[in-house]
Amino acid sequence: MVELIIITGFLGAGKTTLLNQLVGQSQHGKKTGIVQNEFAPIRVKGELLELPGNTYPVMEVNNGSVFCVCRLSHFTSDFSRFIAQHKPDRVFLEASGLSDPSSLAEILNDPRLGGRVRLHAMICVADATMLGKTDKLVRYVRQQLMLADSIILNKMDAPGHDGKEQLEGYIRSLNPHAAIIPATYCNVRMGDVIKQREDQSLPLGRSTRPDVRSMVLRTAKPLTGDGMHAFLQEFSPKAYRIKGLIKTDKGLCSVQCVRDQMETRLLEGREGNTELIAITDAFTLGQWKKGYETFSTHHP
Repeated sequence: MVELIIITGFLGAGKTTLLNQLVGQSQHGKKTGIVQNEFAPIRVKGELLELPGNTYPVMEVNNGSVFCVCRLSHFTSDFSRFIAQHKPDRVFLEASGLSDPSSLAEILNDPRLGGRVRLHAMICVADATMLGKTDKLVRYVRQQLMLADSIILNKMDAPGHDGKEQLEGYIRSLNPHAAIIPATYCNVRMGDVIKQREDQSLPLGRSTRPDVRSMVLRTAKPLTGDGMHAFLQEFSPKAYRIKGLIKTDKGLCSVQCVRDQMETRLLEGREGNTELIAITDAFTLGQWKKGYETFSTHHP
């Protein structure tokens, strides 16, 4: 099973620098492949990325985001051929700065991958000098932060940011479950940013279940505490992952669910609306919205 490690982050945050760091630290004995979704200084002509002592196969995607549904067939075909040709044990995917990773399962779950790929970790690089500025204007940044397993708070040495405590507080307001690693030039250890447990990895491309989809539920309607737990108990066992925020009568709660494992946390002093992301093959967005409506009505 190929381990897929996805690197997201806004334009200029340092994704390619992190890619360079992690590829250089990748475990000996593991054959590594790379998918790059935008031009970067370390890219070379041809299909190989060269670092000291090693050469890595590279697949380039230059015409839009790999997570855009309009690229579904083309990207999946190319990615399947890339895996078949190079037989990597691990693939790093550097996404475009304007990528919305909430469509990950919808893009990659395709019979042509034949159960060969497993999402191992999702890492977001956040620019400390721009955080709180770009994300209010670009919804993609918000989605990248919310879905990440680990967040690299990069450029902490640069002047003009709001300070470590305030920046981490802002990230926690969107994703209190992710590991946050302050860094300069993305100088981090691979073991600190990739800690995804095997039982939480999402299998992709299973030919026997080609209908896995990702979806986003947004609503201003609140749930009670009991209503929220009942809603999650109904839908979480049917989903690979549910992650995001739920508006309740007590305030905004962060949510992270992996099948029967459910974790919720009240965000003191935070206000906002429900915004949840699910990856599932057991219900549609319409059914999910109807279920939410039911619990908001029956649990006043």
